[in-house]
Amino acid sequence: MALFGLPTPQPDDAERATACGVAMQLAVPEINARNRRAGIPEIAIGVGIAAGRVLVGGIGKGEGLRFKALGSPAIHASLLERLAKPGEVVICDRTRDQAGECLVLAGEPREIDLPDAEGPEPIHSVLGVGGGQLISLRSPSEA
Repeated sequence: MALFGLPTPQPDDAERATACGVAMQLAVPEINARNRRAGIPEIAIGVGIAAGRVLVGGIGKGEGLRFKALGSPAIHASLLERLAKPGEVVICDRTRDQAGECLVLAGEPREIDLPDAEGPEPIHSVLGVGGGQLISLRSPSEA
């Protein structure tokens, strides 16, 4: 889990978090190439991103210090990660709203039931991030 906006929230947290998810997907082929050379199984990941306020606490000390995020956005991100197909970055509607016009989305949103939501919530598959990030899951010839 990666947290953006700590210790101080920034206006582009959702944009940067989404770009990070895309960068993670772009890193998978190189990781798999190294794994093949080392005789290690290949990986495939789905990335889920949810925006919102969470409570963060540190557990342990020194080198053993670990942080834990508590709250609906952490639960939603975990659920979105499980729903994401290999190679996919999935965001909630709130993340889309906070990131603004810089996102390139794939197709129509899907709807799912999220805990603490008042009904089905739209989720979006991301193809890329514009703005200050300029990162894409598709090559320019595919765009």
